[in-house]
Amino acid sequence: NGNQLTNFDNFENTIIMSYGKNIGYNLNAGMNIKYYDQRLGEYRAWGIGSDFGILFQIFSFTRFGMTIQDINTGLFWNTGKRDLILPTFRFGVMQYFIYEIFLVSFDVEQTLKQKIKTHFGSEYWINEYFAVRTGLNDLNFSAGVSLKYEHYQIDYSWTLDNNALGDIHRFSLLASF
Repeated sequence: NGNQLTNFDNFENTIIMSYGKNIGYNLNAGMNIKYYDQRLGEYRAWGIGSDFGILFQIFSFTRFGMTIQDINTGLFWNTGKRDLILPTFRFGVMQYFIYEIFLVSFDVEQTLKQKIKTHFGSEYWINEYFAVRTGLNDLNFSAGVSLKYEHYQIDYSWTLDNNALGDIHRFSLLASF
C-alpha cells in the first residue's frame, strides 16, 4: 500500500591486498585477495575472494587489460546461509594524453547470468598530488577525486544511482610498497 514499514542500515567494507609484477616484455600480471564484511540490518556476513588480471602495454601511451574478479568468492551469513558471488570478466583499454596527466578509458564487464555493462571514464592529474575523474558507470554519471602523497593515496568516488537504493559513495586508501 506504499507505507514504509521499517528502516535498516546496509554497511559494506572490503579490505584488499594486491600484488603485481612485470612478467615480460610490456606485460604485467597481478592478483588481489579480498576480505568482505557486510551488515544488513541485524544480519552480518563475511567472505574471502580473489581477483586476477593482466595489463599489456600496446604502444607507449596505450594499455589493454583483462581481469577475472571474484574467483571462488562467497559470503557466509550469521543465519547459516551462503551467497555465492558470481565471477566477473572485464576487458578494457586506456589511452594517455598530454604527457600521462590525462587519460581516457573504456571497458566492458560481464558477470555470469547478467547483462553486459560498459564503463567510460577520464582522469586528469592537476598536479602530482591531486586528480579529478568523471565518467559513466553503465550509463550512470560518476565523478571522483584523488589525493596522493609519496606512497599513499586517498580516493573518493560518487556514482549517481538510478535505482531505488540511492547514490553510491566509495572511499579507498592505497599504500604502495
